[in-house]
Amino acid sequence: MEAGRQLAPSLTPLEHEAMMAELQRLRSAYCLVELELVQARMQLAGQQGQ
Repeated sequence: MEAGRQLAPSLTPLEHEAMMAELQRLRSAYCLVELELVQARMQLAGQQGQ
């Protein structure tokens, strides 16, 4: 994370905002994928229990 800290001062506020928005979008996408994985695991466990 050192490189990120060195880059930060050279970013304009607008660029920083865009980066944060992208980060938030990626986080949301990651959460959705995690949720799907959990649901798939639960389905599998349910099928094995029968």
